[in-house]
Amino acid sequence: MIKAGFIGLGAISNEHILGYLDTDDAVVVAVCDTDAKVGARWLDKWGLPDVKFYTDYREMLRDETLD
Repeated sequence: MIKAGFIGLGAISNEHILGYLDTDDAVVVAVCDTDAKVGARWLDKWGLPDVKFYTDYREMLRDETLD
């Protein structure tokens, strides 16, 4: 299982997430955006309540085990 993280939740992230939601071989475990409101809306939009949200990508890369 590939563990993925997103840095930046702009428009293209909405295209990228589709590939992850459509596979059994990968999962998004963490996402990062400097705007916490954007992050909350994005996670809600895609129904990802268990995905960890960060506002600092360095913290995400330090704390998560990503492939």
